[in-house]
Amino acid sequence: MHVYVDTREPKTHAKFLRSAFPNHTFELTALPEGDYSTDKVIVERKTVADLYGSIVGNGGKPGRLQKQIGRLSCHDKVVLLLVIGDISSFVTTMKKIGVRVNIDIIYGSMASVSCRERVHVMWMEKEWDALITMIRFMAKVEEDEYMVPSRRDPD
Repeated sequence: MHVYVDTREPKTHAKFLRSAFPNHTFELTALPEGDYSTDKVIVERKTVADLYGSIVGNGGKPGRLQKQIGRLSCHDKVVLLLVIGDISSFVTTMKKIGVRVNIDIIYGSMASVSCRERVHVMWMEKEWDALITMIRFMAKVEEDEYMVPSRRDPD
C-alpha cells in the first residue's frame, strides 16, 4: 500500500510508520486536505487540544472543524477522523492555565461528525497505537474489505 503523508505532519510519524510497516511505502507530500491518504482513504489526525480548538475556534475566529469535515466528506474516499489523546488530561492541563473546557462540545461534535457526515471517528490515547490502527484500517479499505461483513452465525 502506498500512503501519502502530509509534509506538516511530524517527521517522526513517517519514520515510525516506515519501520512498523516495511511492506508499505510512505511518501511525504503536501496534501490539499487531510494528513494521510491512499487511493481509497483520507485521514484527518487531531490531538485532543487541536480538536477542541478546531471546534470552538480561538482568538475570536470560529472553529475550522465543520469546514474541514465538509470538504473531506465530499471526497469519493472513506474518511477517518483520528483523535489522539486523553480528554481528562487535556481538561486538567487547560484548568491549570485558567481555561475552562466544555467536554460536551467535544463529545457532541464527534457524534455529529460520525452521524451526519458518515465520517469514521477513532479515538486513541497513545500516538503510536493510533498510527498503527490507522494504517491497518487503511489497508482493509484498500483490500476492498470496507463494508464487507465478516461471516456471521445468527444463532
